[in-house]
Amino acid sequence: MKSKKLFLLVGLLVSPLLVRSQSVKDYLNIGDTIRFNNETYHLGWSAQPMDGYYVQEFFPKDEKPESYKQMFTVSVHCSETLTPRLAVEAKMIELNARKKTDACCNYKVMNQGDDYLIDFLVSQKDANNPELLSVVEFDVHVYRQITINGKKALKLDFYSRRASGDEIMPFLQNLTDIRGKTLVEMLQTDIQCK
Repeated sequence: MKSKKLFLLVGLLVSPLLVRSQSVKDYLNIGDTIRFNNETYHLGWSAQPMDGYYVQEFFPKDEKPESYKQMFTVSVHCSETLTPRLAVEAKMIELNARKKTDACCNYKVMNQGDDYLIDFLVSQKDANNPELLSVVEFDVHVYRQITINGKKALKLDFYSRRASGDEIMPFLQNLTDIRGKTLVEMLQTDIQCK
């Protein structure tokens, strides 16, 4: 039963990335902008992939979902059974599988009370030259149990930062500093949903 829940959760966390629509709606009553790391992010994409599951992506000015360098995502899945621990376990399963084909893939998990944080690095090979990388991405997920309208829900605050082409090496050289600042900021950030 637990493995079925993890499989479902992995699917839910990945599925919004597969389909993009043009309409943008503030399902979570967060507003059109959020502040993170002293920068304003604007609502650029949202979806309700299924009943009780909502995703909203925010981007710095002039960045788009298809080609972003930074993104902040808030998702909420109303569920009595999904927990932050199950969510982080599902992400670990996904990343362990990815390690088989992605030499850059690496992650670390922390928890603070009932909240779980996982930060990870993934990459994508260049389609024309598999010896080179086309994109490197650093992500931080914070999973929290929340209550909305008297019902339990799993909330994910998710920061993503990407580098491509000639930006990859400087990005990797500065990753220790980027990671440290981002982890502190993510642990202090809790976007409120209504």
